[in-house]
Amino acid sequence: MHALHDLTDVIVLLVATVLILPLSQRLKVSPVLGYLIVGAAIGPSGFAIINDLETASAIAEFGVIFLLFTIGLELSLRRLKVLRRYVFGLGALQVGLTAAAIGAITYGVTKDVSAAIVLGGSLALSSTAVVAQVLVERGEMQTRVGRMAFAILIFQDLAVIPLLTLIPVLGSDTAQMAEAGATALGLAAIALVVIMVIGTRLLPPVFSLIARDAGKMPELFTALTLLVVIGIGALTASAGLSMALGAFLAGVMLSETEFRHQVEADILPFRGLLLALFFMTVGMSVDIGVIQTQAVLLLALTFGLLAVKAPLIALSARANGLPVGMSAHLGVLLAEGGEFGFVLLALAVTSGALDNEMAQILIIPIAITMASTPLLATLGKRLSDWIDPPLAST
Repeated sequence: MHALHDLTDVIVLLVATVLILPLSQRLKVSPVLGYLIVGAAIGPSGFAIINDLETASAIAEFGVIFLLFTIGLELSLRRLKVLRRYVFGLGALQVGLTAAAIGAITYGVTKDVSAAIVLGGSLALSSTAVVAQVLVERGEMQTRVGRMAFAILIFQDLAVIPLLTLIPVLGSDTAQMAEAGATALGLAAIALVVIMVIGTRLLPPVFSLIARDAGKMPELFTALTLLVVIGIGALTASAGLSMALGAFLAGVMLSETEFRHQVEADILPFRGLLLALFFMTVGMSVDIGVIQTQAVLLLALTFGLLAVKAPLIALSARANGLPVGMSAHLGVLLAEGGEFGFVLLALAVTSGALDNEMAQILIIPIAITMASTPLLATLGKRLSDWIDPPLAST
């Protein structure tokens, strides 16, 4: 009976996916918004069609993993070298400024150092999954704004590493916290070097060998692709990094090979379906009852998050020499919360670093701002065009 119940949940999610895609295209809105709304409606606090989120959430996380893999396919190592100034300059400045500002505001309200660190780190992050999806849909991934946005998002994903290690030891003495942080950074550096060295030398010949038989057994090529994505993701996870970062590195390594387009075609259906599940599970986590009872507070937190992040991101971009209009565009585009915010808040609650009630309240502004990303992208582009009008074509 339990298996039948799980199967019913899967059918409900697949039906929702099939309905949302054509409807969003007809209404000319991003499917992301539809997934989030439908997820809230069918979740435990809505019509309660699906009550068990654990299985769906575990599967849905692979949507982000495959998204970052396909993004890695689009970025060659040479292009990453070009972006390194913005990844470690612009990205680091944005995360530092935003985390410090939000942390200071949190401490001023709660007088709780642990809450300030958790909220500062969690809310400084933007949504790699949603922003990347919106940029792809708008054809802006390869524009300068798209590249700068992705440079910031790369550093944000890297910033999750020390946060995942730091949050469980909040409340310990300073020496223990410093030791945990140093251990995490050391493992991260070793894992990245090992994966890049082995991957760049091992993957091309393996794919060449498999490609010889791919004509007779096309599923063999797909299986190898899935093995690479999940296998490298598992290696990075075992080193304390995120699986999503490992998948991104796998994509970068394969971007230099002749098999890039075939790999991308094989992985695209998995990415689309799992991303749909991811966004719906995010919607399911929203407590509609809290929205009804704390509507004013939630609106204040939502607009407050946007009001704090957008100017600081724009300021970081200007400090790195980007034009005013582009800086404003980046600020508005990346002002939303991110999917790693959910992960870090849940970890903080489990470790006792954050009160569960506070975490539940913060989940909703993150979800609302993520759902607003397509609108933010449009507003950012219009603001940029107003500040720096594009040259008229002749």
